[in-house]
Order: sequence, then C-alpha cells, then structure tokens
Amino acid sequence: MHPINDPQFVSRQYQSDRNLNARIALHQRFSTNKTPWSQRVFDQLLAALGARADAALQLLELGAGPGTLWAENQARIPASWRVVLSDLSPGMVATAQRNLAAAGCVAAYLVADAQHIPVATASCDAVVANHMLYHIPDRARALDEIRRVLKPDGILLAATNGVGHMAELHALAHRFNPSLPATDPSPSRFSFEDGLAELGARFAHVNLVRSDNSLVITEAEPLAAYMLSGIPGTVSPTQRGALHRFIAGELAEKGEIRITPVTGFLVASQPR
Repeated sequence: MHPINDPQFVSRQYQSDRNLNARIALHQRFSTNKTPWSQRVFDQLLAALGARADAALQLLELGAGPGTLWAENQARIPASWRVVLSDLSPGMVATAQRNLAAAGCVAAYLVADAQHIPVATASCDAVVANHMLYHIPDRARALDEIRRVLKPDGILLAATNGVGHMAELHALAHRFNPSLPATDPSPSRFSFEDGLAELGARFAHVNLVRSDNSLVITEAEPLAAYMLSGIPGTVSPTQRGALHRFIAGELAEKGEIRITPVTGFLVASQPR
C-alpha cells in the first residue's frame, strides 16, 4: 500500500490541520491562477447543479477537513441547502465546526469513514470529495457508498490530480535527498486517468474539467514548510535548516522555482 492511502499515514497527516494548511498556504501565495481554490470548487458545484442550485438540497462533503470550502463561500450558500460536513478525523471535524461558526455558516457534522457513510440511501443531492478519494484504502467500496447515498439525479464532484502533478517538486526533493524518488512513485490512485474509468462504471455521465495553474515560488520558507508536511516524501524536521538552505540556493541561482499542478474535477451524474 502506498503511503498516501495507508490509514496510519492519513491519520497522522490529518489529525490536525497543520500539514494541510502548510500545503494550502503555498498554493494561496504563489498560484498564477488568482481565483482561490475553494471558489473554483464552489463554482464547479454550482455549474454541476445547474438550475437546481436554488432548490432545497442536501449536500454532503467527504473529507471536509477544516471546512474551508464552506467558510470561504459562506455568502454564496443558498439558505435552502442543508450542508453536512464529514471527516475521518475528529480533530478536523472540531476545527471545521469552529471555522464555520466563526464564518456564520450553519452545517451538520459527522465523524465518518467514506467507506461506510452513515447517511440514508438516496438522501443526497450532491456529494463533494475535494482531493481526498486517493487517500481511501478501499476506494471501490467508497465509490459504491457514494453511489448509494446519492439520489437518482444526484451528482458527485470529485477534485483530483492528473499524471505529472507537481512533477518539479518530486525532482527538487530528489536533488535535496537522493533517497527520495525523482518522480511520483504512486500507483494508480484516482487520478484523472483512472478516475474516469472508476466513475464510468458507476455513473451514466462523467466529465473532466481541468483547472489550469502554476506556482511561481520566490521564497524558501513556504516551500520548505510544504515539503516538511509529508508530501512529496518524508523529510525529517531535523533537516529543516538544510532544506531551507538548499531551497534558498536554488532561488539564488534561478530567481524562482516553478511547479505545475495538474488538477481539476471529475463531475459524475446519474448513478447507475
């Protein structure tokens, strides 16, 4: 099992929002696409719902983390929606509750495993899975559960990555520590390519919507914090100083470090 869908790795990664926030911060500060990611996700959700977006709907987010999607789009959430946030980590659920309360959002919360969703069959108009399905050990079971909880006209919005996602980051990590792989060693894990097939077996319609972006990094510390968060590989906190100096040297030589996210959305409708 690759670490990214190893339950112990995932539990350590997301017992709090610290590692996730380090990765979010890099994208927020250095993305050339100036539309915040949470806004892009919400835009796609509204587009997928179409004319139904103003109706009384139940929406479930799996792996909701600190609730950023809803807190940052609070003013855009129709009053007729019932939003349910779930996460495997109790710490994340508690953080989401605090963040949404501060933003004035009303939601329900579940500590839940996406492989066993504690929601009634055919009760959800939409399920959102924002960069989380590749973490699930038994993804087939989770996708079957998503299909079960969706209504016949329900939709799944799944954000994920494609082959070559942030390839430059892996190459950089390998130059710093040659024991780390120079390319992403992950097996198939719900990328664009295999996600289309997996969803196509369960939904009548599946569309891929790419979200173009690049990162132009000009400071060492945010990139060092990202790499120390556990992705793309294990960089020990004791190496922080050496890593910071290495990145600073790269920046002094090149002026900037460019990294290319390959990311977007799989939008699935009409569960079979």
